[in-house]
Amino acid sequence: MLTRWSHALTRSGAALIVVGAVLLYLRFETELKFVDLTSGNPHWHRPTATTFDRFVLSFPAGTLSLGGVILLMAGWLARRRSDPAGRQ
Repeated sequence: MLTRWSHALTRSGAALIVVGAVLLYLRFETELKFVDLTSGNPHWHRPTATTFDRFVLSFPAGTLSLGGVILLMAGWLARRRSDPAGRQ
């Protein structure tokens, strides 16, 4: 029973890490969209933020990734506890 829970925790943690990494990448790309990289070009205008931009910038992707790491470690510890000899 503990092994089934450890597999579920490990998979959930890995999924949260992947989703958090994708959201962090989208956040980085969205932040670059609003930064003037033209060295002060007077013709550059800040784009209008879309609903998706506001969602990506407000989503706590770092916290989601941290939660994934915690779940991954909990699954790993539960798996070690279910098999004290270290066989997998």
